[in-house]
Amino acid sequence: MKKIGIFSIIILVLVLIFIWLRMIYNRIYNRITFEFGFRGADVSGLNIQSLLLGGQTDATIKMSAKVINLNGFSFSFSDLRAWLYYDNTLIAQTSENLAKQQIIVQKNSSAEIVDDVKIFFNKSSVKMLKEVALKQQPKVQYTVKLKIWGVPISFTDYFIWEF
Repeated sequence: MKKIGIFSIIILVLVLIFIWLRMIYNRIYNRITFEFGFRGADVSGLNIQSLLLGGQTDATIKMSAKVINLNGFSFSFSDLRAWLYYDNTLIAQTSENLAKQQIIVQKNSSAEIVDDVKIFFNKSSVKMLKEVALKQQPKVQYTVKLKIWGVPISFTDYFIWEF
C-alpha cells in the first residue's frame, strides 16, 4: 500500500510540473507577435504573356516583418522562413538570405526584418489582387518556421489584407 501512495505522489508531481511548463510555454508564446507590411516591388522579371496564358510568373517585393517581444527577456532566432498562401495556393515565400540571418529581439521591444520576397503571380494571386482592389479584404494564410535558441518552432495563421 505504501508503494502505491509513493507512486501516486510521484505521478501527481509529474502532472503538476507538466502543467506548470505548459503555462510557461503558453505565456511566452503568446507574448511574441508579428506584424507584416509591404515596402515596394521589382517587377522587371514579370512575364505578363505567361500569366495571360494561365501560367505563372514571379516578381520580387520588399516585405517587412516586425517581431514584437512583450516578454521580460531577450531572445534570438534564426532559420526564419515564411510562406504566404491564398486559396491554398503558394503566392509568396521568403528568400534563403533571410534564413541565414540571426535576429536578436531585446526584452519588451521589437525588431524589424526586411527581406526580398518572391511573389508568384497565378490565378489565385490575381484573384486576391482583384479583391484588394475592390476593397474586399481577402484572408491571406501564412506559415512561419524558425528556430528560437536552436529549438524549431512552426506556426500557421492568417491576416486580413486591408487598406
